[in-house]
Amino acid sequence: MESLLNVCILALDNKNSGNHAAIVEPDVSILSVLEMAAQMIPNEDAEFLDMVRKQVLIVETAP
Repeated sequence: MESLLNVCILALDNKNSGNHAAIVEPDVSILSVLEMAAQMIPNEDAEFLDMVRKQVLIVETAP
């Protein structure tokens, strides 16, 4: 699942992602993959991961 998200990040970050002749609507494809990835993470797990991320950011920014 991490690879799916990384591919989407790379695609969104690429200025030329919309210029691929073989892919009709690249943005729709990226959206579909992100929706699929979101469905793979149970809601409770996603909430937990968000909480952990916030805590890590607090610790990292503390003097």
